[in-house]
Amino acid sequence: MINYGRNFTLFTYNRELILGIEYAKSTHTWRRIDHNSEVVTLSTDYINNYPLYRDMEDVVIDGCDMVRVPKFEFLYVSDNTSNKWFISPYRFKIDNVASSVHPAFVYNGTPVSCVYIGKYECCIDPEDSTKFSSLYDQDFACELTLTQAKEKIENRNVNGVTGFEVMNIFHIAALQMLFLFDKASPDSQKLCGDGQSKAKTKTGKSNAVWRNFHELWGNGPTVIDGILNRQWALYLWEDSGNHTLVDTNQTVVSSTGGGFFATMDDYTASRGLFIPKTVQSAESNSIIPDKFWSKSGEMIATHGGSWTSKEGAGLFNLGLDNTESSLATTRYSFRMANRGF
Repeated sequence: MINYGRNFTLFTYNRELILGIEYAKSTHTWRRIDHNSEVVTLSTDYINNYPLYRDMEDVVIDGCDMVRVPKFEFLYVSDNTSNKWFISPYRFKIDNVASSVHPAFVYNGTPVSCVYIGKYECCIDPEDSTKFSSLYDQDFACELTLTQAKEKIENRNVNGVTGFEVMNIFHIAALQMLFLFDKASPDSQKLCGDGQSKAKTKTGKSNAVWRNFHELWGNGPTVIDGILNRQWALYLWEDSGNHTLVDTNQTVVSSTGGGFFATMDDYTASRGLFIPKTVQSAESNSIIPDKFWSKSGEMIATHGGSWTSKEGAGLFNLGLDNTESSLATTRYSFRMANRGF
């Protein structure tokens, strides 16, 4: 059983801090809503001063450029007419249904106040080739398997340094959710830059920039941990800190040629993730204008797309179509996270 923290103690909350976003299925449009599902208009200043964005700060941990991402609660609701997401820094209820701590901030059943995620794709540390770092204007590290990348990131956990790990599916899902509420749309390419279209670039050098993050899409497809496509069966970690893969009893949609998100998978969406239930060939009228890829086999995950993905790239781009051994090419990148202990 996957436990994402629904049994944590309820806290006092302020309804004014509950942000909502709705996708109307009939019109294929996104709009902001409040806790009563009433349409609202929020200024850029309001969003910038909202606690979750105000406290999304640059930090340096053991010489690595990271971004602090504050813990938040979320709730997902879906019916025949719409998909709705709600977030807040605090526990809340919608129609007597309690929110949950997003699983990016749950480690072995215990919530943490924040996580730190690399500002840039991983590079080889200039001072120690056995380690990865997160630095501006560097060649992103590639031609490595996920196992090898994990080792180079976890090599930082010495001499009192702790918590470094490969970014996982829950981390990227938290960023996706924050982007959705920030921009009231999932279209990262349209709103924040296409990324590269001809060749890979050095870290921090493309136009794919959101908040403090660079190249979350459209440079090197970023390999992420915590999710597995095992012969079309979807496996997930129990939470962001428990590295036990659990069979969710859900099926991965087949998308060997790559398709845009047509409908959202409610099972994974209710757990804070963005995985399609169905895909379509056209970007028009897709719930998310990014591509999803999958193949049969023991397939690990990548996100963001590459410099060759064009309109299929984006923050919500997801691939479950690569074996461990296939990653050791020039295309695939990695990004580090820190547990925030």
